[in-house]
Amino acid sequence: MSFSLISFIAFAVAMLAIIVSLFFVGRTSRGIQDKAEDVAAKALPEIGALAERKHKERFGSAPTDALGMSGCWYPEAKKKSLKASG
Repeated sequence: MSFSLISFIAFAVAMLAIIVSLFFVGRTSRGIQDKAEDVAAKALPEIGALAERKHKERFGSAPTDALGMSGCWYPEAKKKSLKASG
């Protein structure tokens, strides 16, 4: 066996190992991403409420009645409406 054949086989094995490891990392990261989204969905409303309370303590309430129905500083999520065609 020549040196070029041995180096090609080593290169091919290394590339296959990299591809297989990337495949497994991709499958694992989906589970981690789902867990992170679950934690964020629970934590972000609590963080927002804490931030609003601290803001109100420091600066007082809003100068206008621009708050939403819930008294939240953040704008309400826009609801999609279906337009009648015709």
